[in-house]
Amino acid sequence: MRRLVGVVLGIGVMLAGAAAPRVGWGAGCRLDVGSPAPALNGADLSGQRRDLADYRGKWVFVDFWATWCSPCMKQLPNVVALDGDLKNRGDFAVLSVSLDASEDREHVQAASQSYGIDYPVLFEGRRLDSSNARGWCINAIPATFLVDPEGNVAAKDIAPAEAKQFLEQTPAFRGRLTRPASSAILLGDSPSSGSDRRRDLVITTGLSSQPLQAYRLTVAAILRHGGGETERHLRTYRILIRQGHDPGSPEWTAAISGSADQSGTEGSGAGASLSEAPGDASVEVNPYDVVIRFIVPMPAAAAEVQYSLEVYADAAAVHSEAPELQVDGGR
Repeated sequence: MRRLVGVVLGIGVMLAGAAAPRVGWGAGCRLDVGSPAPALNGADLSGQRRDLADYRGKWVFVDFWATWCSPCMKQLPNVVALDGDLKNRGDFAVLSVSLDASEDREHVQAASQSYGIDYPVLFEGRRLDSSNARGWCINAIPATFLVDPEGNVAAKDIAPAEAKQFLEQTPAFRGRLTRPASSAILLGDSPSSGSDRRRDLVITTGLSSQPLQAYRLTVAAILRHGGGETERHLRTYRILIRQGHDPGSPEWTAAISGSADQSGTEGSGAGASLSEAPGDASVEVNPYDVVIRFIVPMPAAAAEVQYSLEVYADAAAVHSEAPELQVDGGR
């Protein structure tokens, strides 16, 4: 069976949590996209028992946070807005876990009332020693996940706005497009291409324990020229990553096939230039840091960069016909 098991989110979200307090026990713990969601249960602020298993059949946005975590409190209004926007769908819910201390219960209740939280907030009062935090391999907060109706982790480190965009797309293609305000996410040099006309887009995700991993990466570059012309380029890469023959081998190999550039222009001008198209992708696998880096040379002049990274359950699925992807040049 061909099955899309998850969407891996990009470096912007992961970096946003880099300054958050660290959890000390998580060095050997990992939770892969596509894996079954761990147990998540406990009493909420009203004392009612809640269990993630009771939400089977729904998409669940899981939010680990604390009132002492500034990035968490900054994101909290967006989580509340996500719940308000999608809770009437019937197939969506938010389940939140406070990592505050027992003596801070009143602070959590006050935050719940102040921010208008209308979804369950699980509270153990054990701060970073929460059993739920341990079970979910929490290394930093805020930590967010999207659990699919079958109880699998569909995405992690996902912002509320990204979860909404993901769920509002058609079931046939729940890919993800970032829409940064500029091309600032591109690195300052381009070692992969050696050209000053290129800047590398680097997308980092966790390395799964599976010996064969299948991905489909779609990238888009949007350039704006004088006279109101907008130039768009889009490429899709199908990537298979294999571990060495010996179990636990640190050696990994990657096979990459890329589509031809799909380009288009709006406005007056001579049309799209293939020299501005995304270049050939490369992959770096680091089994020691347990990460994969997908590297794509993008045009340095890009005003906007978008990408979607899909994770598949088998090699056949990633080579299936890719659904049409509409690239929005921004307004």
